[in-house]
Amino acid sequence: MAGALYERTARLTTTRIATGNTAIDGTGSLTSLLTAVAAGTRIKSVTVTPIATITDGWIAFFIYDGSNNRFIGVLPVNAFTVTAPIKPPTARQFPLPFDVVLPSSSHILKACPYNSESFDVAVTGADFA
Repeated sequence: MAGALYERTARLTTTRIATGNTAIDGTGSLTSLLTAVAAGTRIKSVTVTPIATITDGWIAFFIYDGSNNRFIGVLPVNAFTVTAPIKPPTARQFPLPFDVVLPSSSHILKACPYNSESFDVAVTGADFA
């Protein structure tokens, strides 16, 4: 019988995405957010923060499985214009559609904005031992 997997090491990555991509079939430019370790990594949260003026659109999320990019969902974003003294828009959490576990180091969480606009994406998770 194989041993149980336990979350051992906390993970936090922050990545800026900015290259627009209207395709949700896994083609086009996608930015890697987090690569799993050999024993696997659980994704616990994904938070997106726009860093400048944005237009209506969405952020698409994918899992690369070692061969293909698989679409897992979108986070809609609403237009917002940054002007003084208005504060910039706040971060939004991407509701994970299921318990996301990247099972091996060939699996990568990726994302892209619909429009060519800049967002910071923070991913928290835990590596299995």
